[in-house]
Amino acid sequence: MSVRSVTTRSNPWLLLLTWLLGAQAIAATKASDHCLRLQEQRDHRARQAWREEVKLVHQRRLQLCPQLESLAYQGTETTAKDQSQSELNRLDYGAYARCRRQAEVDLKASKPVLYINNQNVPFFTVSGAEAARKADALRKAAQNACP
Repeated sequence: MSVRSVTTRSNPWLLLLTWLLGAQAIAATKASDHCLRLQEQRDHRARQAWREEVKLVHQRRLQLCPQLESLAYQGTETTAKDQSQSELNRLDYGAYARCRRQAEVDLKASKPVLYINNQNVPFFTVSGAEAARKADALRKAAQNACP
């Protein structure tokens, strides 16, 4: 048997092996793309959930301490002309932190918790809870499907 006949006979196996490795690489790329899409969807839903809850806490802080809340949002928007006025109205960070904590305590006391996510964060808004649920489901899907 010549070397040429062995090479010719093994070519189908080499072709098959090449095809299988190529198919495996394509499958790995598709799986990687799928995992990336799952992660992006999860991140989008998590951001959406947080936005809803931040809005709710912000609204409560506006009710509890409107002056502190307006000072907190002025911050970087002041001009040189407003500098002297802003120095008179400096934000008391301790009071602002207490106001934030009070807003969260009030929300926990006055609103039902609609969902607690995987990190044990309570969600009070319908849309925030729904988005957090979807984010958790996407995280679980990614954990099950992705290496």
